[in-house]
Amino acid sequence: NNSFVPSGLPFLQLVTDAICEKLHLPKFDSVYDFCQEFTTVLKAHSLSHDGHWKRLLPSCSNKDTQSWFEDKLAELSLNWKAGESELLDYYDTPYRKFLNMNRVWSMKQGASEFVRSFGAKFQKLRRQACLEDGLPKETLHATMYIQIMANLFNCLNKLPNFKKTEDISEMELTTNYVDPVLSPVLHSPENNKHLIWLNKKEDNTEHLRPDAMMKHFDRKLYGTTLGYCEVKPPDAQKDIGSLCTDLIRLAILSRKLMLRKANNLVCSLQAVGKKFNKENIVHFYVLSKISPDITIMNEIISFDVPLEIKELVNINNVIDDLKKMSKIYDNYCQMRYVSEVEDQDINLAAIVKPKKERGQQMLHQSHSTNYIHIGETMVQKKNA
Repeated sequence: NNSFVPSGLPFLQLVTDAICEKLHLPKFDSVYDFCQEFTTVLKAHSLSHDGHWKRLLPSCSNKDTQSWFEDKLAELSLNWKAGESELLDYYDTPYRKFLNMNRVWSMKQGASEFVRSFGAKFQKLRRQACLEDGLPKETLHATMYIQIMANLFNCLNKLPNFKKTEDISEMELTTNYVDPVLSPVLHSPENNKHLIWLNKKEDNTEHLRPDAMMKHFDRKLYGTTLGYCEVKPPDAQKDIGSLCTDLIRLAILSRKLMLRKANNLVCSLQAVGKKFNKENIVHFYVLSKISPDITIMNEIISFDVPLEIKELVNINNVIDDLKKMSKIYDNYCQMRYVSEVEDQDINLAAIVKPKKERGQQMLHQSHSTNYIHIGETMVQKKNA
């Protein structure tokens, strides 16, 4: 028995593998399915699982798995259950979970496939992808599905394998963490909508330089700005005044743009990096004019962006937020101006870069503790 190799042993290759060594052999939906087939063959030939799995498993694996087996398991005294658990953990990587999520979202019932059979297959793949049961139907909408997958692919190419302990610069925060999440929702070249990281002046901003803007281009040299984005790196957490200045800048820029739109509504974003390995948070605001003298900037959505590869499995938690943001952006950010740029009564430079002796006078509290006034703009504050 110690030299007998049973016929019909399965080979560990999965349908999600980019390269398969033995194309003539079947591929498995999961490592668990392979383990079930492996134990079935051993049982059919009256071979003890605990006594023979270490001898036979390497011959059922590719070179990478064989190398891992020799390094991690060959010298250990493990029974089959413990070895199976180690094998499942080895293959259960964030990247493979991501591929399984893709398979779940793209599943279709075959023309002659029974509902019960399809349902069982769906539930099995859902569990392998670590997805919650009862996904809303809207989540599977084709357009949103494409945006979600684009988010995942972008993050997969940008995110590190582990959280960094060193400080993240504003440029790194923008390009590696924030842009991969926002671009699939806000950047749509096929619809002439672009998310542009410019850090320079544009028609509506006078001398101020927003970090980014969303813009619809009607022609090559002309377009309509849809909103603005400001980004602050983690070291700004030490300077609350800097964060407030960024929010004030965003409010002023957005209000100036809002006055040129027929619906008096503009969307804007602020991304704030966090220290000590906490989340990077994106705040989504809608600024609207509710009366001739009052403009409100209200935070509609805030969500965390992933800091490392393994956090991609949590992207499902923000799908509803991304979808809501996409709907507001597509339906309410008008792609046409109805007026010219108006002169501002507010001294933008004095507010954004106040003199030290006047700095505290430019930001004054209203009678309500929930709002701060910026000229005619009232910004709603969080209760934190």
